[in-house]
Amino acid sequence: MSIAAKVIVADGTPPDAPAVNTVSDRNLQIYGTAEPGSSISVRIGASEIGKGAAGENGFFAVEIPAHQNAGTELVIIALDTAGNASSPKKVKVIKGNTQLSKLVGKTRYTTAVEITKKGWSASDTVFLVNGWAIADGLTATPLASAKNAPILLAATNSLTEEIMAEIKRLKAKNIVLIGGSGVISDQVKNSLSSQGYSVSRIGGKTRYETSLKIAQEVDKLVDVHTVYMAYGHAEPDALSIAAQSGQTKQPIILTEKKAVPANTYQWLKGEGLQTSYFIGGKGVIYPAIITEMNSITAKSVVNNRLSGVNRQETNAKVIQAFYKQDEMPTIMVAHASTTKLVDALAAGPLAAKYNVPVLLVSNKLDSSQVNVIKGKHANDVHQIGGGIGDSVLKQVVDLMN
Repeated sequence: MSIAAKVIVADGTPPDAPAVNTVSDRNLQIYGTAEPGSSISVRIGASEIGKGAAGENGFFAVEIPAHQNAGTELVIIALDTAGNASSPKKVKVIKGNTQLSKLVGKTRYTTAVEITKKGWSASDTVFLVNGWAIADGLTATPLASAKNAPILLAATNSLTEEIMAEIKRLKAKNIVLIGGSGVISDQVKNSLSSQGYSVSRIGGKTRYETSLKIAQEVDKLVDVHTVYMAYGHAEPDALSIAAQSGQTKQPIILTEKKAVPANTYQWLKGEGLQTSYFIGGKGVIYPAIITEMNSITAKSVVNNRLSGVNRQETNAKVIQAFYKQDEMPTIMVAHASTTKLVDALAAGPLAAKYNVPVLLVSNKLDSSQVNVIKGKHANDVHQIGGGIGDSVLKQVVDLMN
């Protein structure tokens, strides 16, 4: 009898070339996406001027020496753990000037596709949220981010051709429906299953139950130590915190006004929480909830309320609390109107990937929003969805310039 020999097959497949954001002469970091876990080398000619790594979601931010001259050619290479090098990505440094980019489709469904195309060349998993009944989807961003997956939109009983084409482009294998069969029907589920997809559903009888079930799924992937709490009928508050919750991969918990739902509180008590944040004023999250949560968190949370007199000021408070950096790869601008908030929902995982906020705007910026972003700069401002006035977009671009 021959002795079995162990053969180790070396990985000889190089990673794809990294995707690199605009680089200007004022950048202190270079941003982009590459194969998750790969090493990133930034070079001028043969000289390396910066190195870093792509995170689990593929995003990288590599520090470089300040004030690279406009016109300088940078070469960015990704190297996988086996040492295989990607083909070089060449980028010319431009004169610092903030650009407006649009992720806007003809419908909310195609806007979601534009967002997904920006952030993902492929994804094993896709999350589907009802495009006209977003309550269940409010809390989906941290779970999608934990799986490095995008959110796309469905109608109750069908998927548009554009959404199906995007699922195929992503080479998705697993599709997660958010909400019960009254939100995304079993007809949709069965149709996807018949096409060979592995389809699962996360949904409770109420939006509160759904948020708990999503949090429990997050906990299977990442230890839950922080929760972000929002009133279940205050959609803008939940969406203001969505990108931050996705970036930290910690859940959004929907609560009633006067008390955390009993089943949710019982689960949270067993999680060994470090801290909690409360998005919204005393009219939607009563002080009793903060007292209730303070008794089960290791750190005091009595000063962790983030709220303003309106949804835009609350949005500004969130940005002020969690986005301290002066330089950002972009800022994402979505409409604050309740009927258009689905665009902000679809943008959550992309904003989380880039560690940037979603700025919720109406026909003008609130003064609190002006104050919180005027000291920051980005090479790009991304408009998410239509219906946002040109004057507001120009104001954001000017402030970020």
